[in-house]
Amino acid sequence: MTEPKADVAGQITLHSFDEKDIIHAMKGVVSLSLTPDIEQAIHISTPAAQILLVENKKTTLPQLALKNKAGGTLLIGCSFPNSAVLRLLELLPPDLPVYHFGDTDPAGFLILAKLREQTGRSIQPFLMQHRRGKTAIALTEYDRKILPGLLENPWLEDVRAELESIAFSQDKGLYEQENLGQPDLNEWPFYSSLTAAPTAPSRPAQRP
Repeated sequence: MTEPKADVAGQITLHSFDEKDIIHAMKGVVSLSLTPDIEQAIHISTPAAQILLVENKKTTLPQLALKNKAGGTLLIGCSFPNSAVLRLLELLPPDLPVYHFGDTDPAGFLILAKLREQTGRSIQPFLMQHRRGKTAIALTEYDRKILPGLLENPWLEDVRAELESIAFSQDKGLYEQENLGQPDLNEWPFYSSLTAAPTAPSRPAQRP
């Protein structure tokens, strides 16, 4: 069985029982294994001001890592919340703002719901608006299967308008992160198309 891993870019310090702290100052993307890398820690600290979870680990995560030269954001790849990612989030400071940058198809919003449910943290969507292109992209059978449940999911109340837009149009739209183009800012929020940086959540996530 493959050991769960978390792809990370930024600076973190793993604090262990024996006080032998391990500092990872990652210029690019590094994979940390659940065992022994993450499990040896009793808590994890970082100088970053926020955490950004990124669904596309192959292209978008490395692009953001190149722009994150000052390390102001801790980047974590998350195509689905495995045990390594969940443990990493559990050990990081609970007051550190967390954002999820995912695709805007039903599967992308499902990942957001699972992250919120399994961590209990107030994870805010980052650039996850339903964007329609010139040509509609039809929903897949899987999209149609999970969409009704997402519309009723209490963990997704704040993005229900996006889900309703998908359901009404039956159009996945420009759902892939790559459609936004490459990040063009060297620090948070990485994309100049954002009129203002996302703000920290006002209160922690509450289980429905």
